[in-house]
Amino acid sequence: MQLGKIIDLSMTIEEDMHLFPGIPEPSFTRVKTHDQNGIQVTRLETILHAGTHVDSPRHVLKDGETISETSLDKLMGEAVVLDLKYKSPGSVITADDFKKYAGDMRKNDIVILNTGYENYSDPDQYCIVAPEAAYWLVDHEIKCMAVDMLSLDPIHSKNGRASKQTHPSHHIILGAGIPLIESMINLDSLTKRRVFLCCLPLKISGSDAAPARVIAMEVD
Repeated sequence: MQLGKIIDLSMTIEEDMHLFPGIPEPSFTRVKTHDQNGIQVTRLETILHAGTHVDSPRHVLKDGETISETSLDKLMGEAVVLDLKYKSPGSVITADDFKKYAGDMRKNDIVILNTGYENYSDPDQYCIVAPEAAYWLVDHEIKCMAVDMLSLDPIHSKNGRASKQTHPSHHIILGAGIPLIESMINLDSLTKRRVFLCCLPLKISGSDAAPARVIAMEVD
């Protein structure tokens, strides 16, 4: 398979970036500078779910697979792009939205959802995935789910306890051992229905998630 252009689908980690409500923004400290030390060294403090990142099953399951245990085979490979930009901001993605693409999907695909979220005027009004739609993807044996939204589930109080009731689609997808890539950008730059996706999260021991550089390569 000959690969064509490379499209970066990753957010830049920076101050004032858009984040899921309640997540503090990243903090940068220049530990060394060119003026004082002849080199630049930077300390980054961030929640691992800031920006484009991968959720592992440990995110919602106490004994679930950690991000360092997640097979890279699940995060690289052929992907199908589902155009869901017809969905209005804040609406629910149902199984019927996926069924119209059933003929384009294959076993062990990475499924990319393009809802147009990057262009929403209200960044908190992202589409959510209905539990029955999440089960539909599991039944079709996808190996990874990749989305432009901040989450699969609705925003809940940051002080509340997360559960299968508050985060049902996270539990369904991650509970099936399917890693979840969230907060991707530039999906409108993808011109083909099928692409080759490569996602490389940081290998962090015992972690529930990790920031990732995600790229797509279009096949000529």
